[in-house]
Amino acid sequence: MARSVLESTQTIEELNAIVGDPNCERELRCKAVLSLFVNYVPPLVSINEIPKILTNHSWLGHSNIYQWIHIHGWTHHNFRLGSMFTIFLFPSDGFIEGPFFEWKSNQGVSDYLLTLVFDRHFPVDYTSREPEYDASKKLWNVLSGSNLADTRLMEFSVAHPNGGTELFTQKGLSVY
Repeated sequence: MARSVLESTQTIEELNAIVGDPNCERELRCKAVLSLFVNYVPPLVSINEIPKILTNHSWLGHSNIYQWIHIHGWTHHNFRLGSMFTIFLFPSDGFIEGPFFEWKSNQGVSDYLLTLVFDRHFPVDYTSREPEYDASKKLWNVLSGSNLADTRLMEFSVAHPNGGTELFTQKGLSVY
């Protein structure tokens, strides 16, 4: 059986403290966010449980978030467009402000990626650039459990700097 390189004995409290500490090294904070998911957020979890685990959401404000509304090619994930988000954790060249509807060539680069797939589609209003349609705000609402009691995290993946990817589904862990 495959094992994640992010398996940890650290507690939820310890990992959240690292995530929220701006004085910690970037790599340590990235690994702490990913370790929270790998060790404490199982696939099929209700989003009502996620705020109990991710008690510090500050990392979302320092990460770039992309909502998948178009795809060309292949992905590890089984998803509907609008139900998947990729988070570029603590990008080394800075945070990009504003709506993140489409891929931008100047997007903040991060060697740590977290992709989340939910069991529902989050619609995009292509005619508006208002903050409520921003992918980061949408994801914040999802992770904080805002009015989405019936929503579940179906699967997620972690992309590592070495190029490896770990996919966590209800069937277990797959390593690519």
